[in-house]
Amino acid sequence: MHKDIQSVMQGDRVFPPSTEFRKQAVLKAPALERMYDRAAEDYVGFWADLAVAEIDWHRPFTVPLDDSEAPNFRWFCDGQLNVSHNCLDVQWTARTTVAKSAKRVNRPAPAGAPKPDLH
Repeated sequence: MHKDIQSVMQGDRVFPPSTEFRKQAVLKAPALERMYDRAAEDYVGFWADLAVAEIDWHRPFTVPLDDSEAPNFRWFCDGQLNVSHNCLDVQWTARTTVAKSAKRVNRPAPAGAPKPDLH
């Protein structure tokens, strides 16, 4: 069999995740399908809604997509983020909430849970 670049580069191969891996997924297939449909229907609104739901904004954006200088597009250009807060503080808050919940039921905090005095 002759192997050249075209015979090796197969773009139609699929490597589905295992059943066990799919069971652990936070985002299940039906929810993913709904997200996909929403994005296909209104991609600007989809990304705007997701940005509001998933990111803490220091100053919220009012224009999700600025296409006034297309093909140079700018997303959320009038909004302002504190990247450190979104990357670190949000995670710290979530983990300490879990740790506090664990303490309320007299269980030790999860291993590696941050100490409030280190924050």
